[in-house]
Amino acid sequence: MKMIDNSFVRRINDILIEQDIPIGDRPLETALIWMEENKILGQYVDRDSYEVVEKIYKEIYPYEDFSLAVLKGCVAIQDKIYKVNIPICYGTVQIDILALIEIDMNELQNIFQNHPEQGWRAYYAVGDLLDYGFGIDDLRFIKDEGSQLLEQATNNLIATGRILLQYENVDVVVQTACITAELSMKAVLAKFGYDEKSRRSLGHNLENLAKEIVKMKTMDSDDRFLYECGCFPDYVQNRYSPSGLSRKQLMNLAMRAQFVAAESVRRITDRNLVKEMESDPCNLERPDFDL
Repeated sequence: MKMIDNSFVRRINDILIEQDIPIGDRPLETALIWMEENKILGQYVDRDSYEVVEKIYKEIYPYEDFSLAVLKGCVAIQDKIYKVNIPICYGTVQIDILALIEIDMNELQNIFQNHPEQGWRAYYAVGDLLDYGFGIDDLRFIKDEGSQLLEQATNNLIATGRILLQYENVDVVVQTACITAELSMKAVLAKFGYDEKSRRSLGHNLENLAKEIVKMKTMDSDDRFLYECGCFPDYVQNRYSPSGLSRKQLMNLAMRAQFVAAESVRRITDRNLVKEMESDPCNLERPDFDL
């Protein structure tokens, strides 16, 4: 068996570029192709092969993030956005929720000491991302209209975080955040059997979409779900004029959209880590989004 070398990775990378495979997914795809060509069988990717491939990709693209994740999202703390990578897990694992936030632990400790409501809001926001990320991963093999809508919702959720990591031209977050919420809810309605005509009749009114979901699947969090869906701006109107929202308000909107997306997916999967987090007597009550 030949060793994995730079020329092999570059050759496969060129092929994957033409296939429109996202750059972050290419190391894993390349490792799988290597395994296939060398008849290496197994349920999971060969770790040694992947590490060699990833190292070469980092040499080709030194500033690219190749961390493996089910979902790459974000959380808002005060006026800053921090990345959150939801890890790929197998079997039963212990997850340190706050450790998933890409933040210096001393900085995070200071947040909990001086602005505890901000720290706890981030804590629950990571829970939303875990429920959403693992939930859509559970559904990934079901190829239907609902799954297609969830894929688009996820693209907008990821885009929202990436936009907010910048400090300019962030007003477009109104569109990406609201579309995340709308498409995730319409995806769930599709899973419940609502056809395109029925979903289209509900328009872009997020509160009406939430009411339909609650009709199909009631949960203890219904009241909050309905309330938060009534707090979104009119993003159809905002297509044509500035939103007038501050950066902090846009960040709050992004966190609200992630909650709505997660709350929707919780209705069609067995994922509900947030319920456990909220019921833990050691935890503070979930803070409002508009801090």
